[in-house]
Amino acid sequence: MPFSTLRSKKVYYEELGQEQCDTPILFIHGGGGNHNIWMEQVNSLNLHNHVVALDLPGHGQSEGPACSSIQEYADWVCEFISSYLKGKKVVIVGHSMGGAIVQQIVVDGFDQIEGIVMVFTGAKLEIPPEFLDQVRKGEISQESFLAAFSPKTAETVHQKVGSCLSQTTLESTILDFEALNQYDFSKSLDKVKVPALIIVGEDDFLTPPDLSQFLHESIANSKLTIVPATGHYVVNEQPETFQNYVQTFINNLT
Repeated sequence: MPFSTLRSKKVYYEELGQEQCDTPILFIHGGGGNHNIWMEQVNSLNLHNHVVALDLPGHGQSEGPACSSIQEYADWVCEFISSYLKGKKVVIVGHSMGGAIVQQIVVDGFDQIEGIVMVFTGAKLEIPPEFLDQVRKGEISQESFLAAFSPKTAETVHQKVGSCLSQTTLESTILDFEALNQYDFSKSLDKVKVPALIIVGEDDFLTPPDLSQFLHESIANSKLTIVPATGHYVVNEQPETFQNYVQTFINNLT
């Protein structure tokens, strides 16, 4: 199984595709998730790309503990890129918290980034107090969970995402949402100098389209795509649509 070592801890990742490609795609999952959320994309996009999907510290099969801030996660991802994808320019794709990590990386000016894809995220995510309280108690209600999806999304998708999220410890999930509740890039996005694709679902209640609209208006070289009939998990709700958007973006970088 593919493991690397970073900071004396095991890092798990899935890697497929054309390793000779100049620009690998690195997928970064969201809060409480793991690399499995991306596997439909990994299995499709690897036909023409070098694709890597990480488990962040304390998630999936990567050793913990989880990080306590977006900055700490971003520094960790940059170390992974520097050591494992040495010398290569990378496209980084981040979902939700992963999108916040992506923002931190490019705001900090990390020089191995060719382009970024921010999926269902925002420059600032203030978690509703009642939901944060549910997370801290490990008592996320079914109503709160289903609010993450479009009403048109099949129950099989709910089950798939729920299974993925259930693999993360409560401790790591709490740290993720506490980190999400603290970051704020709303006045720093002018530092983003690489091409950006911003994707959001029309029915995303957790990170609604106006947050993505703000990202688009604040980042000079960006494109905004709003996906109809999709909630917070377009990567699972409409995987083929998402894959096409990402592949087109990558093709236009070259």
